[in-house]
Amino acid sequence: MGGASMPPDSPVDVCEDTFIYWIDLPYHLKIEVLRNLPFPTLWNFMFLSKECMALSSKLKPEVNGVFLLHEPNRVRQNANMGNCSATIIVYYLPRGSTDPDLRKNYTIRFTNINEGCTVSREDDMRIASTGPTYTNESCYAVSMRVLFNMTKYMKSEQISMEIGSVRTEVRHVLDELPKTASLCCERLTVHAHSLAVLTSLIPHVNPGCRLWTYDSDIFNIPANVFIDSDIFDLETVRFSQSFIM
Repeated sequence: MGGASMPPDSPVDVCEDTFIYWIDLPYHLKIEVLRNLPFPTLWNFMFLSKECMALSSKLKPEVNGVFLLHEPNRVRQNANMGNCSATIIVYYLPRGSTDPDLRKNYTIRFTNINEGCTVSREDDMRIASTGPTYTNESCYAVSMRVLFNMTKYMKSEQISMEIGSVRTEVRHVLDELPKTASLCCERLTVHAHSLAVLTSLIPHVNPGCRLWTYDSDIFNIPANVFIDSDIFDLETVRFSQSFIM
């Protein structure tokens, strides 16, 4: 399959399996094979080689939603994550299914250890593997970068981010993103304590996306927090189909 080309922000491990006749297949058959793979398999296949990345990127698998949680208590409650500090959950349907009751999840866990962060993943609540360890970075910063890296290779109905108490390193990640980095989805929901992180995040959201921000019942934040800000001048907000506070 060629040498592995794994982006530094990818939390998945590289599978060593070899497709003996894969190299001999014509392009259209390769695409057809990939089109029928379940989401976790396609996602892992993507990082086998540059060719695999190029082929898989053409498909952009559709998922129901991608959720980033930075609240430890809520993470443990929703995903039974033990001592992890952040998590990303991707919800998807098996190939050919439209029944929401058959929805499965692909979960990435981020845990602060010593002066860094370790990453592991689960497929439908089964521990699949432990990925890389990031030194001198918190799980909050790593999970934000991984979220952007993941979602550019998929089509998602919604992305939800529950950031809670904003940490300086999270805003630094957002401020350092290239201008071309974007979250593409039909609806983005953001729960955060700080207006600052929203003004750093929203420029990276595709115009036309429906924006749902805050939940004052959870964080006890006044609903008029945006009134005196310049957030309404941002292109994404001006062209949003709806903006719910």
